Amino acid sequence: MIKRISTFVQAPRTKKVVLAIWILFIVSAIVLYFVFPKQFTARGIQEFVSEFSGLAIGVYFSISLIRGLFLIPSTPFVLAGALFFPDKLWMVFIISILGILGSGTFIYYAAQFFEFGEKKGKKINRIDKKIRKYGFWIVLGWSFFPVVPTDLICYVAGRTRIMFWKYLLALFIGEAVLITVYLSSYHYFLS
Repeated sequence: MIKRISTFVQAPRTKKVVLAIWILFIVSAIVLYFVFPKQFTARGIQEFVSEFSGLAIGVYFSISLIRGLFLIPSTPFVLAGALFFPDKLWMVFIISILGILGSGTFIYYAAQFFEFGEKKGKKINRIDKKIRKYGFWIVLGWSFFPVVPTDLICYVAGRTRIMFWKYLLALFIGEAVLITVYLSSYHYFLS
């Protein structure tokens, strides 16, 4: 059964279909942005949150979960969550970390679908041994450092197939520390 799934996943047609769905998803989001521009302004979002607070939490969770598919950093979404739900920072932390772990898991497993050419593949193969040996520490350091895109290390970890539980634990620790710093000092960011 596992061999069948692996063969299906590795099939060129499957890779093309997944890539097409991903591109369609991105294009749909861009079209929605242009069709409903007022809903994507700070005022539009604030009105939505105040009018539909229960639904807003669900939308915030959904956005936090899928933002990794677009390779968008999580920092703006964590800070936006703190702005929209200042009395529920614990909830913002939980939603943010679940969103990062969810999109990180998707990127880890989807890494085998996306090939970015021979040149990039050679670079990844060169660091393969280092990632396998020091993967936990590399993912931890990378996910804690706010300037670099975490989704990139998720891709590399999935591409090099480091142990999933080590990868996920390192991602959780690094991002949990970073989100805690953001949420505990978000008042500073506002002023």
